[in-house]
Amino acid sequence: MDKEYIQELLLKEHYGLLSPEEQEELNALLATSEEVREMREELQRDVPKGEAMEAMEAFDVNRNLAYIEHEVAVQRSRRRRQVWSSAAAVVLVLLGVAWLLLKPGGSEEAVLAANGDGPANGVTLKLADGKKIALSDSGRQTINLDAATLTANNRVLEYSGEGEAAGGWNTLTVPPKLDFQVKLADGTIVWLNSLSEIKFPFHFTDAKREVYIKGEAYFKVAQDAGKPFVVHTSSTSITVLGTEFNVNAYNQGIITTSLVSGKVAVSADERRVELRPGTEAVVHGMEEIRVQPLNADMIAWRSGTYYFADRPMREIAAMVERWHDVKVVMDNAAAGEQRFRVKLFRGRPLQTFIDNVNETGEVQLYWNNGVLHCK
Repeated sequence: MDKEYIQELLLKEHYGLLSPEEQEELNALLATSEEVREMREELQRDVPKGEAMEAMEAFDVNRNLAYIEHEVAVQRSRRRRQVWSSAAAVVLVLLGVAWLLLKPGGSEEAVLAANGDGPANGVTLKLADGKKIALSDSGRQTINLDAATLTANNRVLEYSGEGEAAGGWNTLTVPPKLDFQVKLADGTIVWLNSLSEIKFPFHFTDAKREVYIKGEAYFKVAQDAGKPFVVHTSSTSITVLGTEFNVNAYNQGIITTSLVSGKVAVSADERRVELRPGTEAVVHGMEEIRVQPLNADMIAWRSGTYYFADRPMREIAAMVERWHDVKVVMDNAAAGEQRFRVKLFRGRPLQTFIDNVNETGEVQLYWNNGVLHCK
């Protein structure tokens, strides 16, 4: 668990600037970790709120952001004392950016600069009859179909549909760089990560609610005791009644189900385990299903952050490809196995990540003919 990231969440909560997704993530941490609850109590005792907004008003983002990015990267590899005042200083940078973007009179140019690389278009919905619809990743669009009425608004798809025609299978596909959210017919909310897809009907007609996914998705399942909710991947089925969980099926050989709240049963062939909140199940080929403590950092992707704790570069490179739509090549096997503790941010320029990794001296990332190499 990355304590600096937890401090960031707690400080943002302290100053009332958590996003709904971050609040859900923090709630899960507080529910499963005594250490996080103690950190929260310590923060509430030691860090005053009063001067925060004045500091943000005076903060010059355009002048200081590049410098602080560099300083954070350099300090990441050093052993530091966990002092709330220094953590607050780093988070204040993030809050300052948010304040600049949200305060009245913030300019459109400032928003574009803070967002970094613009996301690629290409979210598509393939209907049961084979017709494909391009969904906007910004603004609002309404589409009237025979089987349903669709509304896409700022990366959220909602719909209403009844009758036999609404029971066919539709496929929502999310390209690199983007994430997308869909609200299913029963009220279940699904967040889809980059390079992911979900197959679902506009109306659940059977005794159970079923969907199929590829890639990675986070589910907040609407409760319906009489109609279980089942998520299928290439090799695993997850059955729930009402809960929140994450399914990572990017690697078809390894499927990880992380349970935030409620209860799920994970099955693969004849193998089956039940999870309790704060645990996750790993299905690896024909091995026994492994149950381990939930790594909350790994489900932070909904808020635009992916945290890798002691992971090999080849695994990190795979997520770089999904989030930034680039090809990454390992020049040698040793570079791919080099392990890092690193965060990847969806909304920041990729070059910032490259510079931070290169400063460690462990590997070297470089461009060659539009391909990112690692040696």
